Amino acid sequence: RGGVSRARNTALKVATGDYIAFVDSDDWLEENAYEIMLNEMITNKVDAVFCGYFKETDRKKFSITPQKTGKCDAETALCQTIIRGSYQGVLWNKMFDRNIVFDNDNPILFDESLTNGEDGLWTQTVLSNSNSAYLINNNLYHYRVRNNGANFNRILKIERLSELTAYDKANIILEKVNHQLVNKNNARVYDKAFELRVTAYIQKNKICEKICIEHMDKCIEQFYTSKDFSKIYKLHHRLINCLIGIHTPTGMLNAINKAIGIMYNLIR
Repeated sequence: RGGVSRARNTALKVATGDYIAFVDSDDWLEENAYEIMLNEMITNKVDAVFCGYFKETDRKKFSITPQKTGKCDAETALCQTIIRGSYQGVLWNKMFDRNIVFDNDNPILFDESLTNGEDGLWTQTVLSNSNSAYLINNNLYHYRVRNNGANFNRILKIERLSELTAYDKANIILEKVNHQLVNKNNARVYDKAFELRVTAYIQKNKICEKICIEHMDKCIEQFYTSKDFSKIYKLHHRLINCLIGIHTPTGMLNAINKAIGIMYNLIR
């Protein structure tokens, strides 16, 4: 129990450097990646630096190059860990100043009870202690995707749903910064819960499907103060329930979900 979080916590407890960064064992960086990131950290006097990255499979290579660049405040940095097409909450494309990771030489530790989503929760917790960050959309990191199968083809275990729990815990952190960040995070929770719910439905996993539906309902209850946004979410929820009830093909379900997602972005 603890897995990768325990390994990272062990490393943090013995870390002595002024800057903290993480690399997954099967990934790699551009030769000058840390030189570039450290230079921006020192030159711009910020607490964290984010960079763009490549997402690579055995057959394809995708460039993840967010539009937002330059120096920003902590709230903007946190937003970039949430919204689509951004730098995300992952660890490996970031560098952190030791001062926001440690409190009197005691590091902020990863939640070892989580098997998914622990990296985003840790990143957001650390960034909530920061004042500013610098965003570089240069692709300096190469993230390798080992399993190319669709989520629908993997056996869904209840441990996988800990990502939803991680998002819930992140809301406590985000609320202290700005409630609008919670709203944006809830949109992500809903999307992920929907994705997992469809997987659970296909695999006839009633327990996981029930948990996902509970998270979706919770998001609807807590959602935006915008009446239009709330109405769309409720209609979305009812529509998806209806389509699943009549055994709509998963490809069509995903297409409908993406189309409604465009509507969210227009009024968000």
